[in-house]
Amino acid sequence: MKTKHLLFTAAMVSALAACTNDDFVSESSNAIRDDKGLLVELSENFAIAATKGDAETRAYDQNGKFVWVPNAVNPTNGSATAPATLGLCWTGVNNTNPEYSALQTTDYRVFTNYKFEHQGWLYDGETLPKYDACESTPTIKNGQFIPGLGSKAATWETKGKAEDNDLLITPEVTKGNDNFYRKTDVSGDFANTKLNFGTGFFKSKLGTIYQGEYIVYFPYSDEFYNGPVQAVSPKTISLTNLQGKPKENGQVQHDLYTWAAMSKYAFSVGYTANMDGGVDAQSFTTGILSGGVVVRLTNSAEKGLEKPINTITLYSKNEQFILKQNLSAAAIKAANNKKAMYGENFYYGEPTETSKTIVAKVFNVENKGLAPGKDNYVDVVIPVLPTKVDDLTVLMTNDANLTAEYKVAGTTTIKSVGQGWTVVEVDTKNLTFDKVYATDEASFRAATNNVGTSCNKDLAKASSKTVRVLGQIEISDPEQPAIAIRGGYTIVGEEGDALIIKGGNKTNLAGQSGLTNPRFIVNPTSLFNAATMNEPVLDCDVIVESAGCCNAVGGRLVIGQATVGKNANIKVLGHEEGVVPTAAAHYTKDGWLSFDVEGKTSTVNGTIINEGQVTFGRCDRRGTTAKAQTLLNGSITNKKGMTIFYAGNQSNTEDDAKLAVSSTGALNNEANAELTIEGEFFFDGTGYNKGTIYDRVSSQVTGKLSQFKGGEYICDVNDPGKRFNDALLSVYKPTTVVRFVEVGDKVYDFTNYANASETIKKYIVAVGGNKTTYFKGTNITLPAVEVEENNTLNFKSDEKGTTIVWTNLTVDNDLVVNGKIVTEGAGLTTLTYNNGIKNLTVKNNFTVNGEAQLSNETVNVSKTWYVASKTATKSVVTGTTVTVGDATSKAGGLFDIEGVIDLGNNTDILVYGDINAGKDAVATILEATGSASNMPASVTYSGKNTYSNILTNWPKGGPSQMME
Repeated sequence: MKTKHLLFTAAMVSALAACTNDDFVSESSNAIRDDKGLLVELSENFAIAATKGDAETRAYDQNGKFVWVPNAVNPTNGSATAPATLGLCWTGVNNTNPEYSALQTTDYRVFTNYKFEHQGWLYDGETLPKYDACESTPTIKNGQFIPGLGSKAATWETKGKAEDNDLLITPEVTKGNDNFYRKTDVSGDFANTKLNFGTGFFKSKLGTIYQGEYIVYFPYSDEFYNGPVQAVSPKTISLTNLQGKPKENGQVQHDLYTWAAMSKYAFSVGYTANMDGGVDAQSFTTGILSGGVVVRLTNSAEKGLEKPINTITLYSKNEQFILKQNLSAAAIKAANNKKAMYGENFYYGEPTETSKTIVAKVFNVENKGLAPGKDNYVDVVIPVLPTKVDDLTVLMTNDANLTAEYKVAGTTTIKSVGQGWTVVEVDTKNLTFDKVYATDEASFRAATNNVGTSCNKDLAKASSKTVRVLGQIEISDPEQPAIAIRGGYTIVGEEGDALIIKGGNKTNLAGQSGLTNPRFIVNPTSLFNAATMNEPVLDCDVIVESAGCCNAVGGRLVIGQATVGKNANIKVLGHEEGVVPTAAAHYTKDGWLSFDVEGKTSTVNGTIINEGQVTFGRCDRRGTTAKAQTLLNGSITNKKGMTIFYAGNQSNTEDDAKLAVSSTGALNNEANAELTIEGEFFFDGTGYNKGTIYDRVSSQVTGKLSQFKGGEYICDVNDPGKRFNDALLSVYKPTTVVRFVEVGDKVYDFTNYANASETIKKYIVAVGGNKTTYFKGTNITLPAVEVEENNTLNFKSDEKGTTIVWTNLTVDNDLVVNGKIVTEGAGLTTLTYNNGIKNLTVKNNFTVNGEAQLSNETVNVSKTWYVASKTATKSVVTGTTVTVGDATSKAGGLFDIEGVIDLGNNTDILVYGDINAGKDAVATILEATGSASNMPASVTYSGKNTYSNILTNWPKGGPSQMME
């Protein structure tokens, strides 16, 4: 039904102007133009007056009349802790001055979303608030403020009973005292005029607004601007003080509490052709878009229900309830505020948020559930945006957490309330409460015995319980302990149903300091008896959220000795700052799924999509007597981090975590994802690897691993024996990188590995701790070599009598040194500790980001020799002939110096190509010292010689150009 709203502006006069209301009204507003439209300046007293039109609109009082009430009130003084709000949205069209329009024709958009807050009420018969502009505090001449907002406020009463002319807020049905607003006595023109609680006035902190046509709506939402108006409707409501009563004159009786949800949440919207600003009165007409579903409980039995109903849920398996829906400004305009045209025709595009459920928590006057007596009726009124529901079921849950169903036949069309209510009458006599449903965290905790500090226990087989998840349930209460699904419980859901495990900021793991990911546990207790109890089953979708923008850690799902059913889809979300949890930092910003219960086996028959962290075994690698095992019959798609931990020590695999992928299982490692195997991994299923698999030294990896060709398979090696042999010659591992780790001073002899796997693309020295790793072997050819920071690569050769059997290394691609490389051998006839290499050949680029100490006989670089060493770790070449580029074509080489390098005696640098010295380059040709046979280094080039500063780049002589 229609409601008229009047807008007025009150431009503040200057301090020198007369302070009469007539003078005040005669002032005109200033206007300015921007790139969209005409902006009209507003004074601090600019306000909207919203006045009742017909019934069944914004809110209802004890008499069923329209009123404006705060959403929340301080019970002590009556101030509005959450005032009612409305929004004004410019459509971009200016009908008065079309040249100041952003659009020629109204379309789906609006360009503003101005917020106005309820300030108070006008006296009966008044349509525009009249402020006293000369007062220092807000003063209204023809109305009264909500307490605390102005100098003349309505009286807040907490004793006695509200009368017809009062605004009842909370009836005290048991104590006899009401909380209500009452007109404060005044003298003068309005002494005998009642306060009209149906005419509210609203204010904003705006400085300017656009001139033109507007959409007005309420309640206000800050979730949109510069786009369509968005209608919203709640997923969960709470209704209190509901009373079952017999009909009067054939009508069900209603009171203030019947309409509470409609009063607070019903979405209303309207249109006005023009708003000029200034001091001109403006008129708004609006109507309610929301529909109202009335679940009418009655009882034809002699007695009421033994267990009262505490929750009523509207359920649509096909998710046909709309929580958020964009509206078209053009459609609202076309309706011209006629209630018969309010409905789905206002919708623009598909809903932006839908739900399977709308949940109403219901309480009677004693704060208990509903159990109407014989021939009594109680209406539960639930706001719902207009929609068609072809599978509506009303679910009623009692105090024993058991649910009865009432299926509504055919298609239920929910229209806006101006076109009628949608009534579903249910006789409680005919209800059978035999199902366990959960619609929110509270009902889920109740259904699984996870209320308060109680410790959930395993159920005997005869008492096993199936809990059905309806819709999406967020698990987020920081004041509650972790939910634990124990033996005997089966959690089920259908498509679209899901448990959402939220992140948090709180430590909730007993005995542990620091942050902890909020946990959701699926694992029996230590008293579980497999002979008399069933293992827990998780057979519904789960979303494990990351920390997001506002939490310190993500959520965590812990599974042990449980089954993930085939209908379950678990999605673990990631965070850009999320990392693998460790013993020192037992948490992560990623969502986290862990299978870490020692001595227990979990089975995954469903699907896991991981964008965060999935771990098997304990991240603190605690030693134990039995391993945590997981059998994958379903599928895992890893998109970020997945780790199988070892336990105790690396040499004993008896207690390491194990992941076994059966013949029906699938494991896919996507691009940029990492699968780290420290424990046991047996793969007999299908899958692929587009990311990186780390095969650690503690691992035991078996199965059909050839399917993991295509991505990186990094095999860690910490000894020159069996592990080294397995990495290079394994016939079943698709090794692409061999990584030397953990133990320094090891000598890796490549002599007998000429037939190393063709899949190996690189060898990486990554022991760390500034330790040295040695390569050895006559005429070694390796595809690529990288030396990580805090590592040294050196070489060993053999001495047989007086003969040196030299190591020679050829790198087919790049040699990258981020740590240090040492080559010894130039002019040596004996070796110290067998350290030595004769020839080093790099067939692509030799990149030194760290330090190179070169003193072997020859170094041959086919393309670029890049030196970026710093002063503290400068590179040194002594007695070595370094050839860069192709000597035949005298081209293709580049000696690129970006750091510090000393070129010692008897060194020849032959660059068949160009030399470049950057701004930080210092290349020093050292003076000849010692014997007469010593000569300064020679640096020659065939192409170009470029430098940043010849004096600092080459402080003691520079390169010489080769003669043609």
